[in-house]
Amino acid sequence: MDAIQAIADRHGLAVIEDACQAHGATYHGRKVGTLGDCAAFSFNQNKSLCGGEGGMFVTDNDAVLERARAVMSFGDMRPVDAGRAYHALGLGYKYGHGNLPAAFALASLRRLDETNAWAVDNWHRLRDALDDVPHLLPGFSTAERTSNGYAYVVRVDPAYAQERGVPLDQLTERIRAALAAEGADFARARWLLPAHGVFQAKDAFGNGAPWAHYARPEIDYSLGQWPRAQDCIDTCLWGINLHRPPNGPRQIELLANAIRKVFTQLDTLLNPLLDTLPKEGSQNAEPLPALACSPDTDRLS
Repeated sequence: MDAIQAIADRHGLAVIEDACQAHGATYHGRKVGTLGDCAAFSFNQNKSLCGGEGGMFVTDNDAVLERARAVMSFGDMRPVDAGRAYHALGLGYKYGHGNLPAAFALASLRRLDETNAWAVDNWHRLRDALDDVPHLLPGFSTAERTSNGYAYVVRVDPAYAQERGVPLDQLTERIRAALAAEGADFARARWLLPAHGVFQAKDAFGNGAPWAHYARPEIDYSLGQWPRAQDCIDTCLWGINLHRPPNGPRQIELLANAIRKVFTQLDTLLNPLLDTLPKEGSQNAEPLPALACSPDTDRLS
């Protein structure tokens, strides 16, 4: 964030934090959501602070807050305590939060420190249990950049696949399937941000807007510009439920056992995949065979 803020200061830009999953996380001792000019948190169903749906906008800038409140309510610029005028003076939307999910979120907020501490304790317990697992990159959390325990990311070392000439995404898919067979459901990371169609087409609102009006014509989103980010996308598996409350030490032990079992048998997983890869001078590879994996009796459920 320091580097991002320095760039923003140099060019007179605002910093908007996408903090949707970061409730309670800190950066150099400051709470996420207080680092930029404004921030947004999600209350979606799997978040650490859950309201079922909706979210929260935060800022310490009164002018930005006033504008946000207007956008929230159909573009009505009147003060909130003045009531509705039903007269839109700008483009706005209907972002009002329902009372029932707001009450649910408020109850969750009262327990956030407790549930975050529980999740963080499980997160570190899992990372410690996986410390010596081969070809598995450790989860990231430091004193300066703390995890709030929302997700535990299982990531295979890209060097393992690259040394064997195996596509990263195909190896990761086999790891995901093997973990699922052990009862540990992890989700693949989906998209590199510039890979989204809106950036590739450079057309968000029709007629090329906003790129056609505000951006330099030479701006290019060719994906080869971000090889390390793409490697990260192709090797990451997200787990957001198995290590969080109400699970405790026994569930973390089972989860660690499942991950260890899969990663200590990567060569076994890899062999069928190697057989499908094109040999020198051959035509395209055949489709991947189905993965067979027999769960233990200690399978997670």
